Amino acid sequence: MLAAALRDVGLDVVDLGNIHLYDALGFGVTSTLSALDAVGWPHYGAGPDLDSAWAPALLERQGSPFAFVRYTTIRGKQTPRLYTAGPDRGGASPYGDRRLRETVAAEAAAARPSSCQCAGGSRTTAPSSKNVQGLSCPARGAGPCSWSTITRT
Repeated sequence: MLAAALRDVGLDVVDLGNIHLYDALGFGVTSTLSALDAVGWPHYGAGPDLDSAWAPALLERQGSPFAFVRYTTIRGKQTPRLYTAGPDRGGASPYGDRRLRETVAAEAAAARPSSCQCAGGSRTTAPSSKNVQGLSCPARGAGPCSWSTITRT
């Protein structure tokens, strides 16, 4: 019900790629994804496994396609609970140079520019907050994309 109501107010896509998706553990990930899928609401940045977490949300506006990609550098390795997806675990999409480059290149090959967002901060296992913007470097040249970062210090 809630997912349909939020979609109906005009939100086009849902960004799930952050550490709080896993606050309610695996059940929270599964129930969130199921609710969004049940109403056909595109989402990105998290999934029931690693490949799904990296799958972009695809939208088209005025005849132009777009891909939305999200990843986090906050993996949760400093705590007893991992926040990021793995081969058999749901969660947020973890940062990876090659994965980012390949995702942006695949969307470019399909004539879809990407909107990429990175979440990072003081809990990162990748470079610190000061360098989070630099994490977009591996995908530069892989295809047309815009970038935004959310840092937590």
